[in-house]
Amino acid sequence: MRNRRYRGTLSTVIKEELAEMIVSGKWADNEQLPAEEKLADELGVSRPTLRDALRILEWEGLIVREHGKGTFVRKRTNLHSGLEYWRSISEIIRSTGKTVTTRFIGLNERLFDEEIHSKLNIGTQELVVRLERIRLADGEPVSYSLDYIARRLFGYTALRKETFMGSLVDSLETVYNVRISYSLTNLVPVVADKSLAELLEIGELSPVLLLDELHCDKKGEPIFLGREYFPYDRVQFHIIRHRVD
Repeated sequence: MRNRRYRGTLSTVIKEELAEMIVSGKWADNEQLPAEEKLADELGVSRPTLRDALRILEWEGLIVREHGKGTFVRKRTNLHSGLEYWRSISEIIRSTGKTVTTRFIGLNERLFDEEIHSKLNIGTQELVVRLERIRLADGEPVSYSLDYIARRLFGYTALRKETFMGSLVDSLETVYNVRISYSLTNLVPVVADKSLAELLEIGELSPVLLLDELHCDKKGEPIFLGREYFPYDRVQFHIIRHRVD
């Protein structure tokens, strides 16, 4: 059995490994995957675990299973990901083989609404940094995000937009030694007003999913508040729920 970093169930881990193989070009579009027995042996897992992983991949649209023929790689036209564990939009985009770019809109430091300060568990007179960005997949906008972070987390360092062109979570961890352990997430269906529609390059009143998330460290202390908007026809999420007996 290979060494693995577990994030969720084993079938979820295997699904991620298979997705990486597909994206890296191990199997081309429309190419058939090896038989289940051979693939399970290659991955060092049982066939039931492999089948669970394949079911998730099929649900996400990365493969198609044809009865009596086998399992084939299918190219996706949109992004699709599970919400069982935290994953950045940059990771989701890269998992499909698409190129991630960032359109930086704003970086400012000031006092915000009392609600923002309360959620960050800081005083109303403490400065907050707000990042405003759009993520693109192969040049197409797939998310618009507003992130609020207590200024004190950055120390006395002057903030530059170049620091935040990639994943905010990665920047906090690698540059500022601040690690996110989990997030509290609300899923809110909304429709795009004129401003949001222009930012995401979609039609006004188009369906959009808002992920309103408070990201915390392992002690439960809030690190940043993120509000990210996804156009429904480009990014879709699902949740796999297991029965608890």
